Amino acid sequence: MAEFLYQARNPRGELLNGRLEAGNASAVAAFLNNNSLIPVDIREAPPPSSLQLLIERLRLRRIARKDIIMFARQLYALLRAGVPLLSAIDSLRQTYGMDTQLGRILGEVRADLDAGRSLSEALARHPQAFSELFVSLVAVGENTGNLDATLLALAGYLERDEDTAGKVKRALRYPSFVVIALAVAMAILNYMVIPQFARMFKSAHVDLPIFTKILIATSDFSTKYWWLVLLLGIALWFGARAAVNTDQGRLRWDRYRLRLPVFGSLILKSAMARFARTLQLTGKAGVPILRGIELIARATDNRFIAERLQGMKTGVERGESLTRTAQATHLFPPLVLQMIAVGEESGNIDELMGDVADFYERETAYEIEALSARIEPIMLVIMGTLVLVLALGIFLPMWDMARVAH
Repeated sequence: MAEFLYQARNPRGELLNGRLEAGNASAVAAFLNNNSLIPVDIREAPPPSSLQLLIERLRLRRIARKDIIMFARQLYALLRAGVPLLSAIDSLRQTYGMDTQLGRILGEVRADLDAGRSLSEALARHPQAFSELFVSLVAVGENTGNLDATLLALAGYLERDEDTAGKVKRALRYPSFVVIALAVAMAILNYMVIPQFARMFKSAHVDLPIFTKILIATSDFSTKYWWLVLLLGIALWFGARAAVNTDQGRLRWDRYRLRLPVFGSLILKSAMARFARTLQLTGKAGVPILRGIELIARATDNRFIAERLQGMKTGVERGESLTRTAQATHLFPPLVLQMIAVGEESGNIDELMGDVADFYERETAYEIEALSARIEPIMLVIMGTLVLVLALGIFLPMWDMARVAH
């Protein structure tokens, strides 16, 4: 299939430009007509330059999850109402518009459906929008004839995940502002305030305490060699990012994240909620448990947890029980292990995983609500320490100068 550039007018007479992959120009014209557009010009697209490829890659960033949630819910509603799949995709395509990223993707999905591909195959061609879990469950829904129910379950799953992520961001907003304010205050003190006091102390010829000498030396160095401080900061930032982006570096960092005070338990409980909810979702959809564990491992953003889940999948493939392989990961709390064991024996693991997901989602919500209250004492200790250092380093010499003056 080749890519074609086209110009078309919508029912309001507006001229639209776009790009579409199709077998020939006639297929592009048929697609435009099906979307109530009048073709004006259709020609095969020239090979893209390196700059165009870069711009396209930056433009086609991962679509916001809320857009995918809305797409799943709208497609569910249309299919539930008896609208044929092709007509439902056309309707959503017109709703989002051909000038939006999701609308453009749906246009390509519609062309793939016309070419004989299934919906899951068409969605799989756009990984920046649809995750592997989403595509796999859509494929199961197509094969079982329960596509509408699968879309509804996916929308609910993504909504819960998005709600949790939003709560974490809101909880971290206050501590982030405090840290930024402290950094700005320290920079002002270091570059503007301390040098003034240093000149005053030097003219007074007083013996300075060790704290004051350290503050003045730090300020002098950062003022004279600010470019070196800036370069060191940039080097440390990019060096840390490069280290984390390696396989071993990411593995160590993700393992360390689970041990962080305050945040470690939140990350683990959130991961348990996602694991249980995804296992319930895939189990109800009829996905084999090995495939479900693999999907969970690929969906998680923690490399350490993903590696443990892949080891769990390997153990089950060797013939070990799910409970035994879960214990071997040293990742799951006793509650999860117990529910996995009961579910494995009774054959109702998807229902029990739903109960586990409900429990850990409530625990995660509680942890998020208590996050600000737990961070505030840490912030107070940091601020108190900074104030103490400044008091010892600046005000003690001033008190000595006042005593000498009297």
